[in-house]
Amino acid sequence: MARCAWIGCNQRVGVSVVSDWDTRPADKDGWTCVKSSVSRRSILESELVLTSMGIDTRIERRLFEWRLLTLHVMATHARVQLDLYYKENKQRARPMAIYPTLGLGYKGSVVYLLVIWAFFIADELRLIGGSQGVLSAAAVDNGAWWLTITALTLHANIGHIVANSVSGALFGYAAGRYLGDGFAWFLILASGALGNLLNAWVRPDTFYAIGASTACFAAAGLLCGFTWRKSFVKGASARLNYMPIVGALALFVFMGVQGENTDVVGHLMGLVSGLVVGALVARFDIRRLGKSGQQLFAVAGMGLIGLAWLFAW
Repeated sequence: MARCAWIGCNQRVGVSVVSDWDTRPADKDGWTCVKSSVSRRSILESELVLTSMGIDTRIERRLFEWRLLTLHVMATHARVQLDLYYKENKQRARPMAIYPTLGLGYKGSVVYLLVIWAFFIADELRLIGGSQGVLSAAAVDNGAWWLTITALTLHANIGHIVANSVSGALFGYAAGRYLGDGFAWFLILASGALGNLLNAWVRPDTFYAIGASTACFAAAGLLCGFTWRKSFVKGASARLNYMPIVGALALFVFMGVQGENTDVVGHLMGLVSGLVVGALVARFDIRRLGKSGQQLFAVAGMGLIGLAWLFAW
């Protein structure tokens, strides 16, 4: 029996239709191969196509492939029909669209920088009792919830605040673009405070911490959780839309465990809190908040910081 060539005009993976010009001698019974494939399913599909056209077919099994045969006098017509069928039924790529932006992003980042630098300068000048706002695991366990917020506004030195300024502004900018500046930064504050709360719960009573890094990782987690749950790239494969989760884990590995005095657990808690919050809020249409809703959440965030410090004093 004549060998069936693997030259094809069909573009589907694992399917090869012999081109009209690729003619081979028929076997002694007058049968010739019009298609070969490692997929039995594709051969059966092609057989159905030809049978519906009134073309006699036969399937045979070779060692590593399935072959579809037809009478030699009908081979050219069969190949043409298969070419037409697969061209007409070729899956068309769905257009991909990025999730729409809801804010400028930079406004929230500017306010974030102003807040943490204002507290840093005030603490350096002894204008506030910075020690009163330090996160203490023992105090939080006893109900001092406000320390989970005040600790986010305090920093140990210039290097500490510069690092958190850069990372927080970048992640906050991206989050603000897709959740709106006011809503995004309110969620970043809430997620950062939740991360500090979880961190205090799993630490011994002698644990103390300050810094906005927990909120920075919360911002990254918020963005990743939101974009994953929203299927950020509409029309893309599920594999592509899982990339934000992979990115969040990679970020923690490369940034969350570096440094001598790094609070690894705090960074992880902030990231996890942000991921969960981001995935939850993605269930709602944030566009319904409108401009007034964004402003309300911005004021609520600033008010929450002020209230926390009032409790701390």
